[in-house]
Amino acid sequence: MVGDYILIKNMILHVLTIRIISNAAISSIGGIKLSVSSKILMFVFLAALSIYVTLYTISAHHVAERWAFNTSWRYSGDMTFFPWPRDPQGILLPTITKMNPIDEFIYLYLIKNGVLILVCLGLWLLTVVYCFKAILPLIKAWKLTRSQTRVMR
Repeated sequence: MVGDYILIKNMILHVLTIRIISNAAISSIGGIKLSVSSKILMFVFLAALSIYVTLYTISAHHVAERWAFNTSWRYSGDMTFFPWPRDPQGILLPTITKMNPIDEFIYLYLIKNGVLILVCLGLWLLTVVYCFKAILPLIKAWKLTRSQTRVMR
């Protein structure tokens, strides 16, 4: 019951994240006109998401490098990739333990294939492009307005 609630909550968050990212991509191309505050909010969200995914990628590769073996863990312990990669805690017994299906999917399809690194690079690229297309023109316009008000005084 609680697991279903968490799964539904995570699915909703992923859908909202994808929607916000797609809006950022469209607006950086010039398809949607956003207000100044929503442009700044979008940039902050993209930067925070990029930082989060980068930290997750580093942590996941660290855990995978030390503890993962094919679709199993090298030791029995409390290791996981979801929701945040975690090293084992407690007593470690040198036994091979099967990963749960979520950890197996993350390890095989996101970490081992390098998709997680590509997602991380793509998010940073989108953040930089959005900064150049939406944020820098705002800064230039603000500086121009500021210099014009100084001349008028």
